[in-house]
Amino acid sequence: MILFTRYLKNILIAGMGLLESIFKLKPLPMLYNLDLFANAVWFGDPQETISSRAGKLVLAGDRGFAYVLCRILHLFDASHCRKNIQRNEGSDELIVLDRGVVIGSLVAVFFYHYPELFFSVVEYLL
Repeated sequence: MILFTRYLKNILIAGMGLLESIFKLKPLPMLYNLDLFANAVWFGDPQETISSRAGKLVLAGDRGFAYVLCRILHLFDASHCRKNIQRNEGSDELIVLDRGVVIGSLVAVFFYHYPELFFSVVEYLL
């Protein structure tokens, strides 16, 4: 329950910033606040950009989604993720999204809905 209320709080904080920039009709702050809002929706800190979060994960050695995102952004702006790391932000991140979390969630959902098929795949692999 606490995790859910923190998640809602983060989305509301980022959403309020986005709404404020929309009503002021300022395009650059609008895009920045949209970035913050998207990060909050993906269980991140509402004050940190997706590039910063991905850059921190890549520096930590992640080779999943964050790595691919930073490689794509590198095509448009060299070392974009590394240059935009916000060192003092990210403390209110709820879940560190890496391959382990994503793969573990998919396996759990697969096991819950199709236990017989799951065990047959495990038998086949072993």
